[in-house]
Order: sequence, then structure tokens, then C-alpha cells
Amino acid sequence: MSGQTMGNDGANMNMGSSEENFPVRKGGWYQRFEDGAEEGAGARDRSELAAQVFANLRVGESVLDVGCAEGYFCFDAMRRGAGHVVGLDKKSSRIEAAVYMQKFKTQDVDFINQNFMEIDPANLGSFDYVICLNVIHHIGDTVAMVGKLMSVAKRYLVLEIPDLTELAARTTLGRWGRIFSLLPIRYQPPVMVLGQNKSIYIAPKAMESMLKLRHGPRIKNIKITPTYHSRKMSRYLLVASLKEK
Repeated sequence: MSGQTMGNDGANMNMGSSEENFPVRKGGWYQRFEDGAEEGAGARDRSELAAQVFANLRVGESVLDVGCAEGYFCFDAMRRGAGHVVGLDKKSSRIEAAVYMQKFKTQDVDFINQNFMEIDPANLGSFDYVICLNVIHHIGDTVAMVGKLMSVAKRYLVLEIPDLTELAARTTLGRWGRIFSLLPIRYQPPVMVLGQNKSIYIAPKAMESMLKLRHGPRIKNIKITPTYHSRKMSRYLLVASLKEK
């Protein structure tokens, strides 16, 4: 279903990837592309993170990107030799942007416009590599989200997550935010802070403990590395190496 998205009813819908039909990105671009397409010039450069995300990717392996935005990591996976790649995002404008960007590529990615939590895992299948970057903190039920990601992951689950030093959390926690970030804590600001009232901040130790507690038999090892967001090291990359089901 290259160049298409799947709607909630499961029907394929051609999004139209010609430049003339492409809608203007009202909120600007979330991801930066530097391969001849000038889109995303003002967005964040994620190339360094991509190298970390796909450090263990083998040629020909399948990849699922949950919350793929405009598809940067999907295309990067293909560039690194991945086989079947699927990008999934619930925002139609982002999937439209990803389909548009596909015209600059030589290999196709399958893009799906749907909420991951509303999809039957059996309809997705399983993937060697499952990545979910900067999405978890927007999900109320972290346990259910991670459980579903694990259900479709075969070799690796890769997450990028804001910790308690993230600006919105730090604003209400003050200096305690950096201390709390070292503890197994999950925190949601009690009031709206910079429009992030629904965001949930999870300390690295809390996420690691939750994975080991609920999915211990499948976990080989977990590696956690601090990452930059808006030029500040306030997020972390969690790479879980898995035993295949």
C-alpha cells in the first residue's frame, strides 16, 4: 500500500503525493529533511538521534515507527537497508506530509493514518524493530501503550521519552526535578503548564522498572542514553533488546 494510508475502517485511501496537492504545514514542520527536499528547514535535526536509534538495525529487517510524524525515521531506516517499513500516525496532516516526502525517495514506506491504540495488533503483524519517539508522555495509560508496543516487537523496542528535567515538569518541580529524575518516578503536573497539562513525565528508572516487571521474560537488556531536545538534554533514549516470541 505504498503512498497510501489506512483509515479507521481499514480501507486504503490515496492521499495524493504530488507537490501541487500537498497542503501547507500550518504548524510548521516537526522533522528536518536534508536530502534535496528543503522541507523542514526550521525543524529539529534528528540525524544524530537516528544513528542511535538504528545502531542495531540489520539489513532487510522490518521497522514500525509509531508516531512517525512526517516520516523522517522511516526514510532513514530505508536508507540504512531496512526491508518492510511502516510509519503510523494519528494526525492526517503528518501522514500527508510523509506521503509527499516519499516522492523524493527511491524506496517506498507504508504509511497508516490511525491511532495505534485503536489498531488490532494482529492486523499489523510483528516487526524486528519497533520505535516510538516522543509519544509515550502523551498517552494516559503508559502500561497499556508499552504492552501493545511489546506485542508487535520482535528484536528491539526503542523509546524516546521526556524525563523530569523537561521544561514543563521542571517548572512545577523546581530544583527537585533533577533529583527526582534519578528516582523511579512517574509525574504529571497538577495544573496546565505551558500547554502540557496532559503530558506525563517518566524518570528513566521508572520506565526500566516497569519494563522489567511486566515484560521481564522477554527483556535481554536495556540501555538508556540521555538525548537532546530543543538544545537541552532533557529526554532519554531507551533501547530494549528482546528475546523473540
